[in-house]
Amino acid sequence: MPISHQRGFEALKVGVIDAAVNNLPLYFTSCHFEVAKYFSPTEHSMAPGALVFSKQVWGTLSKEDQAIIQATAKESVPYMRKLCDEAEISTRKVVVATGAETVVDVDKASFANA
Repeated sequence: MPISHQRGFEALKVGVIDAAVNNLPLYFTSCHFEVAKYFSPTEHSMAPGALVFSKQVWGTLSKEDQAIIQATAKESVPYMRKLCDEAEISTRKVVVATGAETVVDVDKASFANA
């Protein structure tokens, strides 16, 4: 039976579960690093960031405004990637300082095969 993300911390703490699926920033913000001292970057699941725009509103915009929004969205990708990379680095430093460890020798092929 799945456990909700909100109940994950307590479930880890009392031993109902012994692992959770998180990216590093979520491992930190959910405080799982306090009760699950090992983080394995398996990369078995990656959720992309997405820019979503109302089709109804989009249709009311001029072609020029649509072009500006599309160009700006494309230009924002490297900046957003930079912010994500910086957050990952700073988060890793904080998590490691608390005594949590990153397990880097992960057999990623086993995840891909499953």
